[in-house]
Amino acid sequence: MPDYAGAEQAIEARLLENWNTTPAVMMNDPLPDLVDPDTNMPIPAWVLCEILETDRNTESFGTPGGSAMLSMGIINLHVFVTVGGGRALQRQYCESLGQIFQKKEFYQSPGYAVRSWVPHILGGDSRSDDGNWFVRTVAIPFEFWHLG
Repeated sequence: MPDYAGAEQAIEARLLENWNTTPAVMMNDPLPDLVDPDTNMPIPAWVLCEILETDRNTESFGTPGGSAMLSMGIINLHVFVTVGGGRALQRQYCESLGQIFQKKEFYQSPGYAVRSWVPHILGGDSRSDDGNWFVRTVAIPFEFWHLG
């Protein structure tokens, strides 16, 4: 039976299957090596995937296990670039990451599906823990429809 955990895994899988431009890290996974071993310089960019459920509702009532259930949320793809440069590249990455999810339907079978909608890019922040990264976020609303 499909569940919300499976929907999150499907979102992560979609990102990893369609993005190989930079390292991509999922919530609570270890950070990638942020230094290029060949140059001993910081890598120019990396992405952190954060999936947040914002609401859950019963959309229609039926027999047990036959009610339409809706979980809504936001996929936040945080694009980190080194402080002092890379903003144009960061914007390009945000646009490309958004296209992976823009108006898509996946993790689907009769009775369930994830639908993602139109991405938007949020303002930047350079207050990372170590002060070396500038981050902007592309946020994609999503819905997970399932029977419950």
